[in-house]
Amino acid sequence: MQIKIQGQKNQNQLSPSLNDLNTALIFDFKLDEIIKDKNIWLPYQLSIETPSFNQSFQSKNFLLCLNPKNEISFLKLNLYDFLNSEKPKFTFEAIEPCFELSIKRAEKGFKLYFWLDSGNTYFEYYTWDALGLRLFLGNDDLKGFVNSLEVLEEKLRRIIIEA
Repeated sequence: MQIKIQGQKNQNQLSPSLNDLNTALIFDFKLDEIIKDKNIWLPYQLSIETPSFNQSFQSKNFLLCLNPKNEISFLKLNLYDFLNSEKPKFTFEAIEPCFELSIKRAEKGFKLYFWLDSGNTYFEYYTWDALGLRLFLGNDDLKGFVNSLEVLEEKLRRIIIEA
């Protein structure tokens, strides 16, 4: 299941000669590859899309925990709380630290910062080396992300109950 976080497409409002940038961060959750050991893990792949640059990142270390701590539920609930509060900032880093997601309130929307820790995902040790992505999101964009997490959470609930 893919969840896409799309930046605002308003560049051409600045100047008609600018093309819409359509920058997006895509999580591709591998629902059929859930790992069950003493914990339950959800593998995923990351992609960044722009008009001139598309890159996918894959690693056996791209994992979100589903049990004992459900990071999908945690992320969804805390983003929902952030949206419905006046908190200035939200930050999330997974138990298996391969990325950090930070969202700050801005005038007329939100600034999303995403940092991919390449050291941990490829070399199995945390290096603090990171590839970064910054997007501007509107309120509806962030709500759409939260709603997509809710759909993912429900699909995972069904998969785990059936197993």
